[in-house]
Order: sequence, then C-alpha cells, then structure tokens
Amino acid sequence: MKSFSIKTKLILSFSSISILLIIYSLYSINSFNKSSNHFSNYRNIAKGSIILGRVQSNMLMIRLNVKDYIKTTSQKDIEEFNYYYTRTEKFIQEAKTVVKNETIIEKIEDIDFELNEYKISFEKMVKLVNQRNDIVKNSLDVDGKRIEQLLTFVMNSAEADGDVIASLKTAKGIRTLLLSRLYTSKFLITNLQEDLDRVEKEFVNLEKELAEIKNSIQNQKRIKNLHESIGLINNYIANVQQIRNIILSRNRIIQTKLNVLGADISEDSEEIKLSLKEYQDRIGPRMEENNKIHLNSTIIVSGMIILFAILISFVIIRKTTQSLREFEDGLLNIFNYLNKDVKEYKYIDINSNDEIGEMSKIVNDNIEKTTQLLINEERNKKIIEDQSKMVAMGEMIGNIAHQWRQPLSVISTCATGMKINKELDTLSREEIYSFCDAINKNAQYLSKTIDDFKNYIKGDRIKRKFSLEESINNFLSLIDSTKKSNSIDIILDLEKNIKINGYENELIQCFINIFNNSKDALNENVSENRLIFIETFTESNQAIIKIKDNAHGIQESIFSKIFEPYISTKHKSLGTGLGLNMTYNLIVDGMKGTIKASNVEYFYKDHHYSGAEFTIILPLN
Repeated sequence: MKSFSIKTKLILSFSSISILLIIYSLYSINSFNKSSNHFSNYRNIAKGSIILGRVQSNMLMIRLNVKDYIKTTSQKDIEEFNYYYTRTEKFIQEAKTVVKNETIIEKIEDIDFELNEYKISFEKMVKLVNQRNDIVKNSLDVDGKRIEQLLTFVMNSAEADGDVIASLKTAKGIRTLLLSRLYTSKFLITNLQEDLDRVEKEFVNLEKELAEIKNSIQNQKRIKNLHESIGLINNYIANVQQIRNIILSRNRIIQTKLNVLGADISEDSEEIKLSLKEYQDRIGPRMEENNKIHLNSTIIVSGMIILFAILISFVIIRKTTQSLREFEDGLLNIFNYLNKDVKEYKYIDINSNDEIGEMSKIVNDNIEKTTQLLINEERNKKIIEDQSKMVAMGEMIGNIAHQWRQPLSVISTCATGMKINKELDTLSREEIYSFCDAINKNAQYLSKTIDDFKNYIKGDRIKRKFSLEESINNFLSLIDSTKKSNSIDIILDLEKNIKINGYENELIQCFINIFNNSKDALNENVSENRLIFIETFTESNQAIIKIKDNAHGIQESIFSKIFEPYISTKHKSLGTGLGLNMTYNLIVDGMKGTIKASNVEYFYKDHHYSGAEFTIILPLN
C-alpha cells in the first residue's frame, strides 16, 4: 500500500467494491432465476390440478347429457354434449401445455384419446337412434296405419255384403293388430325382450286370424286387400326385428364404450390430480428450503461486501489521516526550529510513495538546505532570506496540508466527492473528524437497517403477545425509503397499548402487501397529495385496524373476488392475481381474524377523497 498513490488506492479499493457488487448482482440474479423457475413449476402444477378438476366436472356434464339423450333423444342434449365436449377438449389441450412432467403428459394424452373414443361412440349411438326413429316414423307408423285401413275396408265391405262371419273375424284381426302395435310402442319405450316376444306373439296370432279370414271370403277386392295387409305385416315384423338389432347395438355401445370410457376418464383425471398433488407436496418444501438458502446466502454476501467496503474506507482514512498528522507534526517542529523555539529539528519520517510522501521528501530536502545556510555564519544575510523563503514555503505547505484534510475525509462517503475536494484543496482537520463521525453514524444506521431487515425476513413463526403500535412502527421503518421515493404521506391514528397474541412478522407482511397495493394504485391514479391513513382501536375485545388510501377505489368488476388467487387489483403489467390472497390467508387462517375491503369517500383537511379501505379485525386474546 505504501508504494501506491492516494488516487491509485482509491481506484483499486472502489474497483474491488465494484467487482464484488457485480459478483453479488450475478449471484442474486441467478438465485432469483432459480426461485422464479421453482415458483413457475409449482404454479403450473397447481394450475394443472385445477384444469384437471375442470376436465372432471365437464366430463360429468357430458355423461349426464348422454344419459338424458338416451331417455329423450333430444337435439338439445346433443348440442349440450358437443358444448361440454369442446370445453373438455380445450382443458385437456391446456393441461398439456401447463404440465411439464412427461409421464403425466402421457396420461393426459390417454384421456384425450379416450375422450375422442367417447365422442365417436356417442355419435354411433346417435346414428343408431336416428335409424330407429326413421324406421318408426317412415315404416312402422305408415305400415301400421295402412294395415288398419285395409282390414277396416275388408270388415266394412263384408258387413255391407251381409258376410257377418268375415266381418267379425276381420274385426278380431283389427283388435289383434292394435294390440301388436300397442306392444310395439311399449317395446320401443322399454326395450325389454318380453315386450318384443309379446309383439311377435300378437303378430303370429294376427297371421292366423288373417288366414282364417282369407278362407272365409270370396270377394276379390277383399282378398287383394287381405294379401296386401299380410305383406305389410311381414314388413312390419321385419322392421321390428331391425329395431331390435339397432337397440342391441346401441346397448352394446352404452355398456362397453360409453359407461367404461366415461368412468375411465374420470378415474384417470383423479389419478393425475393425485399425482400432481403428490408432486406439489414434494417440491413445495424443497422450494421453500431453497428460497431460505438463497436468502441467507444473499444476506451473508451483502453483509460481507458492506463490511469489506467499511474496512477499506477505514484503512484508507486511517492511513491517510495518520500520514497527515505526521506531516503536520513535522512541519510544526520545523517551524518551531526556524523560530528558534527548539534547538534541533527532526526530518518528517513518512516512508510512502503517495502524494504526502513526495511532499515530505521535498520538505526534508528544503530543511537540509536551510540548515546549511543557517550554519554558514558568513552568509547570514542569505540565511535570513532563505529563512524567510522557508517560512513562506512552510506556511504554504501548512495551508495545503490544512486544505487536504477535507477532501481526504470525504473518502468515507464517496470517491467522486473526495476527488473533487482534493482538487479544490479545501481539506481541514475538523472536517476529518466530522466525516469520521458521519461514517460511524452511517455505518451504525446501515447496521441497524440490516438488522431490522434481517429480523423481519428471518423472523421465526412463533405465536406471542406483541404491541400493535410497535409492529406498525417496524412496518413503517421497512417501507420508509419506498414511501419517500413515491411521495406518499402516511397519517397515523393509533390507540396506545394494544396487545395482540399472534404472529407479528405475518401481520407486518400483511401491512406491506396492502401498502404495496395502495402504492401502485396511487402511482397510477394520483399525481399529488398521495395519502394513506392507518387507524387502530379496540372494540368488543377485538383490535380493529383500518388502512385506506385516496387512489379512487377498487373496480366493481373484481371487487367481490379480490381475495381470490390469481385476481389482481393492479394493471397487468404489475399483477397475477396472489398479494391480497396471501394477506387473507395470513389474517383468517393464521391469526383467526377477518379482513374485508370497501370503497369509501371521506373528507380530510376540507378536501374530498375516495379510495379503498381495508379493515382487519383480530381477537385480543
């Protein structure tokens, strides 16, 4: 260090600090990126779990629509099926993009495949139902009515011709036809085999009765109608058999496809949700532990940098002031010698290559010359002249030394200020002590600030009784610089001696969350007179804390959801949508209190304001 100039020492010291700050910044950025990646992963898992829950709920609606369609065959149920199928497919595709685990993605793709198979099976069932309805409408209904018309003609014409027996037999056949159609309608509703057997039995009876009618009539037109009826009856029976086959196919689709695939999709969705929950439970504590490690490391590294900076400043100031003091003492001794106050002089003993050392060498050289002039009695006049010159030079050097104290003392605050003061030669001894006191005072303040921040961040989660007023003061200390930089005035109305049994650091976190919310709203909506009011009082054995601002309140569209996750009161560029949710959980779940928000209007100092007010109610016991 002795071989370096003061300028070089300053450059080297502050270069070292700059390098350490760069290293610290890179480390902090790396730690932040890791924490951010962990949080993003954790958030994606939670989002994936929510999406799978939506898949389950929409799949339930799909199955209910299928069930309703089987009963009603309504077009509305088909439209609702397609609506919920589209939503479910959308959620599945969204889950694929959110979830990063390959195994879970494969399971989601299985659900996607099963859902597609489910839709194909449903469409096949709809097609079969349409075929059944087409046969009923265009064949059974038409043929049944035509058979009835033909037999009615046979019956009426036989009666008109006086053939009573043929007329009665035909009437009996008509009765059997009606029973057959009745049981056909019943079979179409119940799809039971016994109803189908009864249909076939009635048609067998009808064929027998028509054969008897055929043998008992002679009229050719009636015989022709009878033959046409028999043909239509055979078609009717064939169509009923075709409907039976369609119903059997439909039932097979329901039993082997729709019921199985629907249950499989629900089970697979639940299995994936459980897997995500298990994975979430694993990485959650790990993420928390990593954050603690990064935080502790950051505190340690920042503390080391601060200590190193303080140490360098202390060493430079100490060495410089010591050299100045020695230089000053040497000059005083020389002046005393020249004024003959002392009998002998001492050389200035500063063995360094900096500016002070160079000046000491110059002074020592001049002292030696002056002494030689004084010894030479023959040149008294010259000695007197040289002595006068020496005194003038000494005064000049003294002035220079006196002026150097100030720029050298500024080293403790910033290198730029010290460099400027040195060039201006305005350094004094008194200012050295002043700046040393300032360094010590600022170092103590900096240490206290670090302690406050460390105590807040590393505060253990211990339930204890604490002063609400002190907690608010601690909160104000933590946000003091933020408050000033954002030009926010905080107006306090605090009741004394309120004691709360709970978690102090968590309550301070809530205050910070609400403050940050108000700060961003004030910056966005208010250009001047930014105000935040904090009021505390007790009522019914409860502590009431009210915090309000003048940022014009919360939008009505999100007011009822501000404490929900992923809902933000801020601009998108500022939100997600978790600070107030965290505050709600800490107050309600952690401290067994309540929190509510409202938009209020009020007067302060004869001015009308409006803003959001948060009311926290905590039990005193």
